[in-house]
Amino acid sequence: MMYAMIFEKDGKTSLAYFKGKKIAQSNYVPVSRLQQLVKALNASDVVHVISTDRFPSAGVFVAFADEVLKAGASMKILEQPYLDIGNGRHYKASVEEHLKALARLKNTNINRLVSTLKLNPAGNQYVYRCITDITAGILAKTYASDGIMHRGNRGISWFHNCRGMVIISLVLLVAVPLQLHTMPCAGFLCLWCVLLPLQGKSQLLGKIRL
Repeated sequence: MMYAMIFEKDGKTSLAYFKGKKIAQSNYVPVSRLQQLVKALNASDVVHVISTDRFPSAGVFVAFADEVLKAGASMKILEQPYLDIGNGRHYKASVEEHLKALARLKNTNINRLVSTLKLNPAGNQYVYRCITDITAGILAKTYASDGIMHRGNRGISWFHNCRGMVIISLVLLVAVPLQLHTMPCAGFLCLWCVLLPLQGKSQLLGKIRL
């Protein structure tokens, strides 16, 4: 049986893609029913997804991919075909390690910012959304069809640029809306929270081979 994972970002183009795959509308599964889909998966089932950035976080994607494999099913991702799994296809150890590192990166950064900034519940939730979106975006860009996996040394350069993007995004998304008293303080916290977990990731990516 074929399923289509539907997310808020999916519009008419995505629905047309799923229709072209001849997936019955009754098998269009919204992200809110992810757990129900996991329980319903059987061997030979195929789950179609437009992009990994449709998942709430990198951690949710990693956990879902693991459940797909356990069920003996398959997952096909239009924009990141390198991350397709099933039918005997598994992630290489280096890729699996990188995926788990991205998942840990989210939790590490959230904990550091929340414990340091001493925000109210609304502020904590905002930090959570910002970092979740950033790590999900890194996952999607890294394994995109024209992404780092297909660029060699240029890909490693992209990764370093991406690191800067994360820092800038955190400063703009966290410091400005929360009206912190000093932007330099926020910038330092962003450097501390992002650069440390990312140390060595470029070397890890260098070990990943298609």
